[in-house]
Amino acid sequence: MAKERYVLFIFLGAVGLITMLSLLFHSMNASRMGAAPVLPSAGAAKEKHYSEDYAYSASSNALFFREGRADVAARPLLAVVGKREYRSGAGGDGGGGEGGGVGEAKNGVYLSFYDIVERKQLSVKMISPDEGPASRSPVGETSSGQRPVGQSSADQRPAGQASSDQRNGNGDIQLRAFYNGDIYFTVGRKKVYRVDRNTLETEDVTTAMFSRQPKLQTGIETVGFVPDNEGDGFSVLTTAGAGFAYYPLVDKLYTPEGLSAAEEGFRSLLSGSSERVYFTFSDKLVGLRGEKGQLLKITYKDNNGGPKYICTNFAGKDISAREKQTLRITGWNDLTPGRAYFDAQVVYGDAGSLLILFRADGSPDAPLSLQSLDPKTGSVKWTVACSTDGKPDKALPFRDGFILVKGNSTQVLDAGGGMQGEYKLK
Repeated sequence: MAKERYVLFIFLGAVGLITMLSLLFHSMNASRMGAAPVLPSAGAAKEKHYSEDYAYSASSNALFFREGRADVAARPLLAVVGKREYRSGAGGDGGGGEGGGVGEAKNGVYLSFYDIVERKQLSVKMISPDEGPASRSPVGETSSGQRPVGQSSADQRPAGQASSDQRNGNGDIQLRAFYNGDIYFTVGRKKVYRVDRNTLETEDVTTAMFSRQPKLQTGIETVGFVPDNEGDGFSVLTTAGAGFAYYPLVDKLYTPEGLSAAEEGFRSLLSGSSERVYFTFSDKLVGLRGEKGQLLKITYKDNNGGPKYICTNFAGKDISAREKQTLRITGWNDLTPGRAYFDAQVVYGDAGSLLILFRADGSPDAPLSLQSLDPKTGSVKWTVACSTDGKPDKALPFRDGFILVKGNSTQVLDAGGGMQGEYKLK
């Protein structure tokens, strides 16, 4: 019996020795070849997943209606073009977003479309990869600075240069919806793209757009939009150093001096001009000085996509004969006589809709209100408190209400000013 136990002991010892030698061999081999990753057991904590995120260093946006079939109402969409800088961060399950990979490899200029009512992103497309650091200046919106009435646009431009980009903000990324519904955007002051409102496809039209203009055939050095209060045109600087303003809807090219003459006065109106209206407050400093301002309704002759000059900084409610002639004004009136406005601005205004923003009194801390008015009579339709997350950047009439854009979010207001929905953009 003792002999049997001795044999069993010898056998187990041999098995243990063989196992140890085997483990040692595999360990040495793994150290030479590179060990495989250790997988967690079923009860171990799950490894963190990472998803990509991005921020815009420059961007511009525009609200527009997507054309559809005759039996389908047009859909309000928001187009956003911007220079995205991707970064990696914790969170998510790794399955969402627009793909993985190293963040810097995805940096570039993107065009996105959003359905405001359905609260969803329709499409996103890279227009061009990142070609260097982006400017941090605000882009895409015209600044409030305007020249005094009677001063020519050429007086504010250096010799041989088209209209100043300073009034357009940073020109790296700009997007504009034109009078006829065409949507264009520029990238890096080098490229012009046109957006098809139906298919949401884009086309590089930089070469084709300027091909009919002999003076531009030396080559394009930079291109951007003219200020939006000067019509639907492009500011172009050629490689020869000559500056022009080109208006594609009327297919006309102007020097800085020629543009000044073309955008002012009745005698320079193009054929097919029509009457349009806009609204402005009589003094942009209202509220800052505690003064009362008037809401003016201006009727003027519009060049329908050609050169014009829209003035929104009248010194008072009375418009001089010279201003009427220069600005092609055919009629004007104080829309709400007797009312007092403080720190007021027009958010949206045309012949059919009018939305304004103002403070309750002259205090800079007074609450803000949004108000819808009848553009014909000035009567109040509704007034609602403006949310504390900032003033709306722009608006678009929709179903007797409005769509508002505030930074990276949109809001839908109904016919009574009630909030119908809010959508945070991706």
